[in-house]
Amino acid sequence: MKYDCQDILVINTDSRALKPEKAFHLVSSLLKGYDPNLYPVIYKKIDSTLRGNIGYEIDALIQETNPSVCFVAPSYPEQRRTVVDGILRVGGDPTASIEISRDVQESHVCRLLEHQSRNHIGWIGLKDVASGAGELRKRVDEERAQGTPILVFDAVSRRDLMNIADLAFQLERNPLLVGSAGLAKEVAQRLRSSKSAHDLFTHDGSRLFKHVFIISGSASSVTHRQLKQLEGRNVEEFILPLPWLTTKTIPETEKKEFSNRVADALSKKHTILRSPLEFLPADLTGSPIHLKIAETLAGLALSAMQESEMNSYELALILTGGETAMTVVRLLQAEGIAIERELLEGIMRGYLVGGKWDHLTVVTKAGAFGEENDLKNVLEILERGNSK
Repeated sequence: MKYDCQDILVINTDSRALKPEKAFHLVSSLLKGYDPNLYPVIYKKIDSTLRGNIGYEIDALIQETNPSVCFVAPSYPEQRRTVVDGILRVGGDPTASIEISRDVQESHVCRLLEHQSRNHIGWIGLKDVASGAGELRKRVDEERAQGTPILVFDAVSRRDLMNIADLAFQLERNPLLVGSAGLAKEVAQRLRSSKSAHDLFTHDGSRLFKHVFIISGSASSVTHRQLKQLEGRNVEEFILPLPWLTTKTIPETEKKEFSNRVADALSKKHTILRSPLEFLPADLTGSPIHLKIAETLAGLALSAMQESEMNSYELALILTGGETAMTVVRLLQAEGIAIERELLEGIMRGYLVGGKWDHLTVVTKAGAFGEENDLKNVLEILERGNSK
């Protein structure tokens, strides 16, 4: 089936840290009255290391949309996320063993879903996925004939994800598609309008920026190595004081003095505001530490942006870490981010819609994604004023 996709609706449920029952009911409530004629393809974006309430939310989607089958493919080969024998690995290591997945206890995708979902889980191995076309269809049909509602796919390459997406769009009824940005890329290719990307995006991507504000709440060593590559450039770095994260209240005079220094730097050069290197296992204030970091960084960033007296045309933000990005955008009172294009693999450029900072350029990057030079390369792109 061919689609001429003009409108894509993205709903951020912010449900990763919710209790399972709340995540299920939230997703279920959002899909009440779902009309397949309005949005015939549903893509459930998940964390590439399996964090969150994936199984519970898939169940909610199945309950409300009644898909023909559910395809689950978490692989993102370009970011070294692969699934072989049902086990998700990041850079060769099982996902449950890596630093950014401390709350994930299971690397086997099928077993993780079995713990969370009330539906039966099937598995399609790499040999079948790589075979493509007829053999893959035959294997999937065998599972569907047995009444298996959720299928997990191995994948180690872009070709494997292409095979999965090709099959999904060949079925008589659309499957529910679940995966990371890896499979999403293939789905987007098949939904793409006949219009060119240049026609779709009218925002000025040629602007150059002398003031780039990098806000990083990620605890990932990947991001910290990327930030280190910016040393020696025209960049000033500010690190969130560690004691602020283990106290209920931060003295206003301290926050004011800190944000004033950030604002002064921001008005002159590129600026980094980031979390401390130390990984804190617990928060003494009663809220999850990652939320405390994101909220504190966002509050300081907003104060500094206001005090610097720059407008949305002069400044660009680079936000690393999902919680950080969401919290900053929310605090800036924007309706959302209009996506322009992918600058580098997994790193998106867009601009804020609505609020005082309307049309402010924003670049987002997952904390554990990318090569060591990625932030440096993105900064150079923004300095040159090139959109690619």
